[in-house]
Amino acid sequence: QWLNWSPTPTAGTMTLSSITDTVYKFMIIGKTAFVEMAATFTTGGTATATIFFATPTAAVGFPALSAHVNSSGFVAGAVYVTGGNTFGIRKYDSSNWSLAAGNYFRSEGFYRLA
Repeated sequence: QWLNWSPTPTAGTMTLSSITDTVYKFMIIGKTAFVEMAATFTTGGTATATIFFATPTAAVGFPALSAHVNSSGFVAGAVYVTGGNTFGIRKYDSSNWSLAAGNYFRSEGFYRLA
């Protein structure tokens, strides 16, 4: 059964607003969490490379998931877990997100539970 969670994305000095088209779902099977996440948003302030938000459950190790990112064009991205309970999402080259409307990310994957 898929469950929803409601993280609040943050990005340090970069602001995120007009967050729409959000999907934050997860399912737990045994000691594995399966996740699906997506959002469209506007960025402002001072650009940064990483957007952070809470995982639905604590993770073991340092799992990484692939992502589809739109930041001045569609590119590959990566989602990683830091500190066991926070997702970080970046563009494939770790460059800053563009300051614009219509930025987007989407990712699906799984990680081991703590």
